[in-house]
Amino acid sequence: MEIYKLSFMAIVLFMIHEFEEIIFMKKFIEKNKVVKYMKNELFLKKKANYPSAETISLMIAEEFIILSTLLFIASEFSMYEIVLSLFIVYIVHLLPHIYDALRYRKFSPGSRTSFIIFPLGILIIWNIILNKKIHLVILILCVIIIGFLMILNLLFLHKISKKINKYLWK
Repeated sequence: MEIYKLSFMAIVLFMIHEFEEIIFMKKFIEKNKVVKYMKNELFLKKKANYPSAETISLMIAEEFIILSTLLFIASEFSMYEIVLSLFIVYIVHLLPHIYDALRYRKFSPGSRTSFIIFPLGILIIWNIILNKKIHLVILILCVIIIGFLMILNLLFLHKISKKINKYLWK
């Protein structure tokens, strides 16, 4: 698979998953916030602090810009390791969605697409590793660095989400 196709697939799959989260989050929280056995579910355990759909959309837009920029640069310089590391970090992020859906026997925002995208992502990653010259050490370093930076970015976005929400509702 050519690098630009892989980059395109990565960003499209990311956005489809994020749209599912945005669309179904409020309804899911409202419907399940009093269900006792689900109090530790991914979205419900932080329901009191959860940002508005508009704020979440803006946060996802910021992630989209960062990912698109990184994928563009990686594509321009044929750096499969960066594209793969973004894809791997994204695929790993789907695991909590899958875990919660299986644990609570209920689809939550993002879990439907996770069940579809996860195996597809594994196949794509496996195919690229088998068919392209990938430097394993560089790939591992990229996964660690990009994964760490993406987690830091997400924590930062959640930390400033109340400020974003205030700004949006001025």
